[in-house]
Amino acid sequence: MNLRSLFTILLVVAFWGGEFLVSATAADGLVLTSRLHHLRMTGPREWSSFPAEADGPRLELTFDAPANATEYTLALRQQDVKDAWRVQLNGHDLGRLVIDENDMVFYFAVPVGVLRDGQNKLVIEQPGPKPKIDDIRVGQICLIPAAPETHLRSGTIQLHITDQETQKPVPCRITIIDQNGSLQSLGTVSSDTLAVRPGVVYCSTGEANLNLPAGRYTIFAGRGFEYSLAQAEITVESGNSTERRLQIRREVPTVGYVACDTHVHTLTHSGHGDATIEERMITLTGEGIELPIATDHNRQIDYEPLARQLGVRRYFTPITGNEVTTSLGHFNIFPAVSGPAVPDHRGASWKEIFSGIHRSPEVKAVILNHARDVHTGVRPFGPALQN
Repeated sequence: MNLRSLFTILLVVAFWGGEFLVSATAADGLVLTSRLHHLRMTGPREWSSFPAEADGPRLELTFDAPANATEYTLALRQQDVKDAWRVQLNGHDLGRLVIDENDMVFYFAVPVGVLRDGQNKLVIEQPGPKPKIDDIRVGQICLIPAAPETHLRSGTIQLHITDQETQKPVPCRITIIDQNGSLQSLGTVSSDTLAVRPGVVYCSTGEANLNLPAGRYTIFAGRGFEYSLAQAEITVESGNSTERRLQIRREVPTVGYVACDTHVHTLTHSGHGDATIEERMITLTGEGIELPIATDHNRQIDYEPLARQLGVRRYFTPITGNEVTTSLGHFNIFPAVSGPAVPDHRGASWKEIFSGIHRSPEVKAVILNHARDVHTGVRPFGPALQN
């Protein structure tokens, strides 16, 4: 008996000792739970919008299914995730929930043989001995008898985003939500013209072919605060391609102004966040940032060569800078000379740190970042440094 033959079977789901019945009615898979579960490992609630008492510290679902001889997909919906949450099936680690507060639908690959004939157990919990307080909602979980790359590429949307005034393609941000208002994960991956995340695609050319599961979606297209927001309802059918043209227009006159971001990081050079330097070129273009300043930690990176290589240099003028990251605070400096000659970040006082910064050629601006935040045990605007 394969998974598709189980549509009408009622599953007994164990949930922290309690039991309730879930009817498996999904057309393309086995529903493990049809509702969202509020989880919190320990401590008081994170926000007053959450109930005082969570459903529990972890989600544990027990269900019957046949063993999988091919790769399957576990689909789920998540909300308000700010810490690491592990997803395990029969003790096998499928991955982590996406650390993102947005409401989104995400997918995990279930390798061959992870499912067993008969009873199986899915667990979602915070790993580690000292989890952070994190109220989340997760649920609407479905097991799909197809690999993620197959399910997520059921159909295609061909989008053409143009400027209403020039009638030419324009860089943009595309947002895709499902019928529940959740960001919808795609089968499309980042490329030289696209930066892709669940439900969000930045496009440097105005032309995007997007792969999605079959279903109904709302598509939005825009370009930062200066432009209008276009919207379209689209139905994706398995095996078919749908084409749609959207137009956006400049709403805010900005003559004499420059859209600037003085604090730009990349995963490639700072080791945090999730945008590679290639993706960052595309997101800057899609948001209409005209003067980005590269401020990776204790690195002085020149965006110019890559911006030209990716064909986006005409949209912005990159400035090389540096977030001088010290034990006494983080300081953005710019402009700076690209290369290995960076200010010494090991100074034991602000006087030493600034002395090193002012010896750097070309630097004309110094900004103290997140002065009220704590980094490496120090709050720059705290009383300890005010003497």
